[in-house]
Amino acid sequence: MPEGWKQHTFGCLFDFSGGFAFKSSTYTDDGRFSVVTIKNVHDAEFVPECPSRVDEIPQKMKTRCRLSTGEILLSLTGNVGRACVVFGENYLLNQRVAKVVGKEGISDQFAYWTFSNSDTQKQLENLAYGVAQLNLSPVKLSERPFVRPSQHLMDDFTDITEPIFEQLIKINLYTQELTKARDLLLSCLMDGRLEI
Repeated sequence: MPEGWKQHTFGCLFDFSGGFAFKSSTYTDDGRFSVVTIKNVHDAEFVPECPSRVDEIPQKMKTRCRLSTGEILLSLTGNVGRACVVFGENYLLNQRVAKVVGKEGISDQFAYWTFSNSDTQKQLENLAYGVAQLNLSPVKLSERPFVRPSQHLMDDFTDITEPIFEQLIKINLYTQELTKARDLLLSCLMDGRLEI
């Protein structure tokens, strides 16, 4: 092992916070908050369209389930081990999706590229269990061995990747705004409010 690198587990470096168990009876078509499920977490891609929405935040929901731009998500059911970055506002985290938060000295960039790495995804798929549908336990995930690079190397990695990470988020936010503008324009054209 290179000098300064140490054997750890994922749980030593990252927190895996699960989402809230929403009741489908609380969903509305035009609710203020979008409920993020495993369908929103693709390979290195966050899908901002959420068919499940709620008008109010449930009283028992923990604040960690309210999502912010730049946070890392990991799917725990179905196509397990997919990671993406959240962009946008008013998102709430549903169960079977985990928010990945790096512990002291671990940047968001390192967390994102660790879990969006194809080798890591294969390890997580092998760790999952289930017959009809694969499930990944946050407890088993936390116990998985992981070699931590030296802090100096991780700091250098963050310095290089931070601008790329920020640009990734900006492009996604910009694309989201363009999509809304396109949909509004098409709607106006289709119902005759605009003429070509």
